[in-house]
Parts: sequence; C-alpha cells; structure tokens
Amino acid sequence: MSVKQRFLISGLALVAAATILTTSLFSATQVTSTGAGTSSEQKLYFSQAILPDHLFYKAFMVVDRIQLETAPEHERIFMQVEYAHRRLGYAQELLEKQEAELAITTLTKGEQYLHHAVTEASELQVSTSVSERLKKAVSFHSKKLQEIKGNPLLTDADRAVIDQILEEHQVLIGILDQTAT
Repeated sequence: MSVKQRFLISGLALVAAATILTTSLFSATQVTSTGAGTSSEQKLYFSQAILPDHLFYKAFMVVDRIQLETAPEHERIFMQVEYAHRRLGYAQELLEKQEAELAITTLTKGEQYLHHAVTEASELQVSTSVSERLKKAVSFHSKKLQEIKGNPLLTDADRAVIDQILEEHQVLIGILDQTAT
C-alpha cells in the first residue's frame, strides 16, 4: 500500500469517526444518572462554563480522559486533583441551577478522581511535599462537601452519599500519612 493510499484511508477514518461522534452528540437528548433512574435533559448554551448538562460535555470529558491516560505518572496525580476540583465546582454550579441529582453524580465522579490520585501517590511512594499537597486537596474537598451538605435541595440520600465521601476522605488522609517518604 502506498503512502498516498494510507494517508487517504487514515483521513477517511478520521472523517468517519468525527461524523459518528458529532451525530451521537447531537442525537443524545438525555443524560441518565445512576441514582433513582430519573434523567436530566442536556442543553446547548453559550457564554457559560460547559457543565455536565451541556450537550458537548461528553466530548470534553473524552479529551480529559485521553490527556490523563497519556500523561506521565507524577503529572497524572495532579491532573486528577485538578479534575476533582473542576467537578466539585461543576457540582456547586449545578446546585445553583437547581439540578441536585446531576450535581451529586458529578460530585461523586469528581471524588473518584481524588481517590485515584491518592492511590497512585501511595503506589509511587511520592515525596512528603506531594503527599502534603494531596492532603490539602482532600481537606479542601471535605470542607466544601460540608458546605454543600447543607443545601436544602439535597435529599437525605444525597446527604448520605456526601457522608460516605467524607468518611472516605478520612481514609485517604490516613493513606497519605503512611505514604510520604
């Protein structure tokens, strides 16, 4: 196969992939949470941050995931912390928009990033300074979760999810205390 043919086939494959992605994004009209089975309609809006209720949010998450998977180990730890911070902010914005269920789902996914960052740091036996930075991130999230927990939009089940995350934060702090070298 010649270089021109390979180039043409690669180009056609990229066009096909872009078409499929675009079609799936525009045809998707709802996002379903893993909670009580209710759904939240996706929206297309401009001049605001792209939140999980935005039509193009999934595309941005794919890009984030690719960046995370291709990053060096130590850099990946801090990327995961950044992703956790970002999702925490998204959850707060979703609560302001009266979208409590999607906010809790977003919050939970963000906390998974924080958990993975601490787990990777433990496996890599990071320095004391990295461990301390991670402890500060976990403490920051704990403080924000305590604030979010008081939101009147949240149900008792939502508060139970937050309590579970707060308990996990205590475990993460313990792991970080043992990790520092």
